[in-house]
Amino acid sequence: MWAKIRNMIKQGFVSLTNSDGTTYPTTQVSYNQTASNVVRLSVYGVCSNPPKDSHVLLLNSNASESAKFGIINDLLNRKKELKEGEVALYNTKTESIILLKSDGTVGVKNGNSSMEIDTLIDDLFTELKTMTTAGSPVAQAIDAATGVRLDLLKAKFKQLFGSV
Repeated sequence: MWAKIRNMIKQGFVSLTNSDGTTYPTTQVSYNQTASNVVRLSVYGVCSNPPKDSHVLLLNSNASESAKFGIINDLLNRKKELKEGEVALYNTKTESIILLKSDGTVGVKNGNSSMEIDTLIDDLFTELKTMTTAGSPVAQAIDAATGVRLDLLKAKFKQLFGSV
């Protein structure tokens, strides 16, 4: 019985990333000098194809070696120094990140440039305002398409995508 229990949970590392075109997402994992394809488990709405050497928590269904599942996390390359309550979605290869901050703002970083969503919306609408004057074809097209003046559209954007 103890052997079955010990065989249910293991740890390993991603040894080969697979293309993700199969019915179930699989990854080759190395553990105890063994390499095996395992099904990757993830939370609803979040998909990833973890990089090589990511840490894997292996779970064997019914203690069976032929029914393995893995929960994978890139512990060494994780986003560090998050404040309590913050959430980060990130890509270690491109250094892109979406940071849901503890103060309610959303930060976006793409490589070397970063910006908060509120600032992005302000800049977008400042640029739109310089391109449009009241009664111009662009302003009329925006008004016609949205039924809302540019300043009210900006407020709507901030309400939907800006700070909560």
